[in-house]
Amino acid sequence: MSPVDSFYLVLAIGLALNISFIIVLKGLWLRRKAKAAQQELVMNIELLQQLCEASAVSGDEQEVRDILINTLEPCVNEITFDGLGSFVAP
Repeated sequence: MSPVDSFYLVLAIGLALNISFIIVLKGLWLRRKAKAAQQELVMNIELLQQLCEASAVSGDEQEVRDILINTLEPCVNEITFDGLGSFVAP
């Protein structure tokens, strides 16, 4: 085998290893992304369950408001309230 052939063989093996490594990394990334989406879905179901079980008689929605505020607080900079019990979380 000539030195040129050896060079191309080593180059081809290196390229194949790089491609294999990229495929493995992409598989790990996709698996991690799917797991995160599944956890988010579980959290949304838990939030939905809390909201469904909360007492929310018309005019007395404080329990639902508290659940929503506790859920939104980590995601927003501020929560403002009006005089009627509504809130805005931009």
